[in-house]
Amino acid sequence: MSALTSYTVSTFLLMARRDGATISDAAINAAIDRIGSEGTTEDTGNALVAAVAGHLGDGSADAIAAGLSGLLGGSLKQGVIDGSSREAAAASLRRARFGSQAPLLVWLLEQTGGGLSAQPVLVEDTSGPVTTIDPNPFNDIDEARSFHMEDFLTRFELAGSRSVGA
Repeated sequence: MSALTSYTVSTFLLMARRDGATISDAAINAAIDRIGSEGTTEDTGNALVAAVAGHLGDGSADAIAAGLSGLLGGSLKQGVIDGSSREAAAASLRRARFGSQAPLLVWLLEQTGGGLSAQPVLVEDTSGPVTTIDPNPFNDIDEARSFHMEDFLTRFELAGSRSVGA
């Protein structure tokens, strides 16, 4: 599992809790509280990633979804993007983002060092191009990206049409 996956899922949990979701793990809650009191730094981010690591299994979409289900219980919504058609997917993606502070966790097909694989990203905005947020806000490297809706949906479909929200 890539370090970026760990940061992405940790950032998702941080933002879900800030949006009102309840997380059942005391160590994760303590790490998020530390971020709230000490600020967002590499040290506080690494502490959160370490607390989350044991819940990610092998880092596959199934393992991550199972770990998040255990942590968020009924707050976790799986399959928030309807993948039955491109139009339905675009509409449900926009609907899911409307009125929520927490980003969606969506898997996209990405090129990695070992070829192509499904990687989680955090969807922040769908009002124009689909914008994914920096998966690691704890460092000074801005890794936010934008995709045209068609490109985003193609990558989403090729990665298995997996999405979760809180």
